[in-house]
Amino acid sequence: MVSPEMAERSSRKCEAWQQKSKFVSIQKELLNRSNVIARILPKQSSALMDERPPPASTRVVRITSQQAATGQLQTALWLWFHEQDLASTHTLAIAAQGLFNAMCKEKGIQGSQMNAAAERHPRRFRDFIRSPQNFFKHGRHKQKYEGIVSHAPELTELVLLDCLSMYQRLFDQLSPLMTTFAIRHSLFNPNVFKIKIETKGIKIEDLARLGRSNFLKKVLPRLGQAPGEK
Repeated sequence: MVSPEMAERSSRKCEAWQQKSKFVSIQKELLNRSNVIARILPKQSSALMDERPPPASTRVVRITSQQAATGQLQTALWLWFHEQDLASTHTLAIAAQGLFNAMCKEKGIQGSQMNAAAERHPRRFRDFIRSPQNFFKHGRHKQKYEGIVSHAPELTELVLLDCLSMYQRLFDQLSPLMTTFAIRHSLFNPNVFKIKIETKGIKIEDLARLGRSNFLKKVLPRLGQAPGEK
């Protein structure tokens, strides 16, 4: 007859063996996935992008800094015009700003005017304006209360204008969506982040009473882009 002590020891050994088997299975699965990833990743990761051969697998895509920043900016502008999700709009705008600023530095041209202006203010001010982006990305900030952040949406608009300024300096042009945002902003802030804008057949003064989405529907087609496109 098996004693209770022996039965308990046997049960603990069985549980330990099951846990070990489960751990080994997880290790094998991770190894298999690592091998798959290793096969599909480009082998010449240190080479310059323009000199790289095509990816070893169709599951791998390559995205340039220009493509990434432009896509982030275009999406942020689309969200802004449709007044959707303040956190996503600001996060995308900040990401684009960082990429464009790095590209400007690489080319030796003027980078983020907004960042340069912020550096001339006290640290407390810089912490305040950067708290939303840190909270939206990392869940932490330097404001008083945890789990919530104070955010001024006008700050996002300044980041977007800063991105447009850098984009124009980098590529000497703006997309139709960027131009639409610049036109709308110039109606109310004509002296902030001056941008070269050319429009045809648009009476800007008549557009001031329109909301964001209606403004987009009215102006964007005149600039050669359908309102539903980013």
